[in-house]
Amino acid sequence: MRNICFVLSTSAILGLGVPHTVSAADRPVKAPVYETPVAAPVYNWTGFYLGGNIGGAWSDVTLTDNAIGVSWNPGGTGFIGGLQAGYNLQAGNFLYGIEGDFDWSTFKGATGPISTSLGLVQASASKDWMSTLAARVGITSDRWLVYGKFGGGWAQGSEMLTVVNSGPIFNNSQTNSGWLLGAGIEYAFASNWTGKLEYDYFGLSNSTNSTPPVVNVSHNIQMLKVGLNYQFGDRLPASAALGPSSPEAHDTEALARASQNPIASLISLPFQNNTNFNTGPFNRVQNILNIQPVIPMPLGSDWNVISRTIVPLMSQPDPVFDSNTDGIGDITQSLFLSPSHPGPLIWGVGPVYTIPSASDAILGTGKTLAGPTAVALVTPGHWVIGALVNNQWSVAGDPNRRNVNAFLAQPFVNYNMAGGWFLTSSPIITADWTAPSGQQWTVPVGGGFGRVFKFEGQAYNASIAAITTTASTDLALLSLLGACRKLPCIGSDLKARQQFNITWGAVQIRLLGASHLVLWRKACPRPGQHLARISLVSDATFQGTCRNSHCLLATRHEIEIGHAISDSDGQLRTQDGGGYVKWHDDHLLIGIVAENLQ
Repeated sequence: MRNICFVLSTSAILGLGVPHTVSAADRPVKAPVYETPVAAPVYNWTGFYLGGNIGGAWSDVTLTDNAIGVSWNPGGTGFIGGLQAGYNLQAGNFLYGIEGDFDWSTFKGATGPISTSLGLVQASASKDWMSTLAARVGITSDRWLVYGKFGGGWAQGSEMLTVVNSGPIFNNSQTNSGWLLGAGIEYAFASNWTGKLEYDYFGLSNSTNSTPPVVNVSHNIQMLKVGLNYQFGDRLPASAALGPSSPEAHDTEALARASQNPIASLISLPFQNNTNFNTGPFNRVQNILNIQPVIPMPLGSDWNVISRTIVPLMSQPDPVFDSNTDGIGDITQSLFLSPSHPGPLIWGVGPVYTIPSASDAILGTGKTLAGPTAVALVTPGHWVIGALVNNQWSVAGDPNRRNVNAFLAQPFVNYNMAGGWFLTSSPIITADWTAPSGQQWTVPVGGGFGRVFKFEGQAYNASIAAITTTASTDLALLSLLGACRKLPCIGSDLKARQQFNITWGAVQIRLLGASHLVLWRKACPRPGQHLARISLVSDATFQGTCRNSHCLLATRHEIEIGHAISDSDGQLRTQDGGGYVKWHDDHLLIGIVAENLQ
């Protein structure tokens, strides 16, 4: 299938003259070299502040029924967002303070059914809000602050155990207290504004209900946040906050080149809208609006640290139903260490991590990702040519979601012309190393044009591009969003001539007219979760034999696509007639038989 993507990018270039160059969109350019400014007054951290934060949270939740000797871990991830306020007292290079925050959450998690003496039982958990109060202790270096925090707080949530096809046997909703330990970095990018990155570990108290079934609940929450604070009072003289004026401010081509450089010393706020047509099995429209604030942070006179955050607002086609799911996706944060005075080759390296902040399971991976990132570029004449690369692995998150190992490369080529106009091409090439061979790479091709201009004294960069992607299969779009527990193999070859039902654990599969059909008894789907899919099979044969804990399946001639979903009552229904189900790696694959086979 060939997909067409339109990319609209607009960025406000908010500041110039921080000792080197940061970018707007995802593309690079050369940053001019400026002389180190005369030493300015040191930033004053003392005073009150108020701000907001967004991020993601994940949890390790264990529900244990000691009477039957079974434990469940529904895990879960979700988006968090809220407010914080506090007071800092600076003494030399040391800082002492207190901070309180309150965050709402979309945090949810669930397990697959587990066989118990009570029947097939599954667990679910959610968190509605979290609030903490903590002391902060840190070390300052002018506009930089590195801090730790410790204290306590409260979290409101619920846990449930449900017997499949029966109902809940345990439903607990309460507010738990606990202890907090965290750390972060904060940077004053303007006189009264600071940005921060923070990690918190929130250990909650255990609880045990007094009525049967007696269930012990133990849990913790881990959070990654990005935040913005307004610092009240005079923290820095206005002259020092403005910084030196740069030649770029008066040269539209130089400004265009700088705005195309991912590691330039420009404070910018890009909005990049990506519209992808013909997405998913129903050829729907996917839309992703990336909000990408870029902030350069001088680290002495020779180095810059460039912070680049990507917050995606998504409308994602459903892989099963003819509809879209809207919300926020996983937030990605990159930090590049780059020399302030580079030679012909401009470069930056550092860490990148992705926060499991998706407001719905279909919008994210459910995993915390981390890995290295790097960018390099040259700027010969009117050209800006380079590439940005990274690779991320899952390091934490929902234990019921599959692991991630993903590569991204973004080559960029820009040609700048008179009047601020430019031609641009910056396709994003991705590879999923966990996918089957031949289905790992996505390589788009395309380009567009744009212009840097000023409106009422404010500089803007606007561009439009068209990109086409040819995918060898749609399977990569439909990786398993749920997770399943292992079940024993409970049958041999299954034959079908007419419509009938097969009960597989808690899952009932309706089949129509297959010669032979064999299921891999590896696991069952989570109720309410979407499942991956594979080919619509025509003129095919199925046969296999159960061995040990799974059944083997042989097929031929796989074409097109089928799909299915697990209902809330634990039944698996297929569309377009009957079908077959099998496992491939950690994906549950569902095929649909188009007609009766003789």
